[in-house]
Amino acid sequence: MPVEIIQMENISWVEKCLWCCIHSYSKGEKGCFASNEHFSKLFGVSIPTINRFLSNLKDQGLIKQISFDGRIRRLETTIEIKGKG
Repeated sequence: MPVEIIQMENISWVEKCLWCCIHSYSKGEKGCFASNEHFSKLFGVSIPTINRFLSNLKDQGLIKQISFDGRIRRLETTIEIKGKG
């Protein structure tokens, strides 16, 4: 997890982990297309809770929706991870 995310005080630790999952899943050109149901099961929280987490991450400018075809939503993170060295 990048230090920029760790140091953010306006998002919870679960939201930080969710951001990391979205970042990991969004490698490549297509973005993250994992469903809220997937994240709900992964984190052991309700779908409405995932909805709140995603809304907060969007409000903070940490993720953005890059497409939605009526069925599949694609997300990507907006913070560049600095390389080592």
